[in-house]
Amino acid sequence: MKYFDHTGHEKGMLKMIEAFVDIEAPYIIKPHSHNHFELLYIVKGARYVVIGGKILTAHIGDLIIFRPGEVHEESDASESISYFVFRFFPEDLSSLGIEFPPKEKTGHVLKIPNKNLFLNIFSKMMKEHHNLRDGSRLLLGAYLIEFVVHLRRCIKNALESEIYQDDPIKEKILTVIKTMQENLSVELNLRELAESVFMSVSHFSHTFK
Repeated sequence: MKYFDHTGHEKGMLKMIEAFVDIEAPYIIKPHSHNHFELLYIVKGARYVVIGGKILTAHIGDLIIFRPGEVHEESDASESISYFVFRFFPEDLSSLGIEFPPKEKTGHVLKIPNKNLFLNIFSKMMKEHHNLRDGSRLLLGAYLIEFVVHLRRCIKNALESEIYQDDPIKEKILTVIKTMQENLSVELNLRELAESVFMSVSHFSHTFK
């Protein structure tokens, strides 16, 4: 059985995803709001955003986050801009059993690493959205989950880095943890892990515990 909201949008699917390439200034979007999430990922150029009375600037690699009901406007911060934009309803995520990171963790402009990872997700979203066929709803839901999961991981890693940035020993342990997370299918050697952060096996084992 398929479930739709009042707009005819099928829940669990993206409302829309588009790629805008080399849009030249002036490109101004007046104040407005909507009842869905709208996310812009900057690939080239920069963008001014006004939201909540604050003027923010988004650059390459930044994710702009407009949440449901937030009045916002946009204007040029460069001669041209290229970006992905996609929209989804809050109920799209709830129907998939996942929550978007809270505002206090993301803000409205968020720098996210792993450019190729996210560009790959957005490209898959766009390809499927513009060629809907059997199984598209499932794939688009999966891509949306994939995006949110990786976004939450980026935020978690950033917060951990802030926590450990003044403690060189814990920062070394964090580095090893990241290595382990990125190589879950590989058998890692304790001695090699310790040597990778210039620690003895005994010191590493005690500190890690």
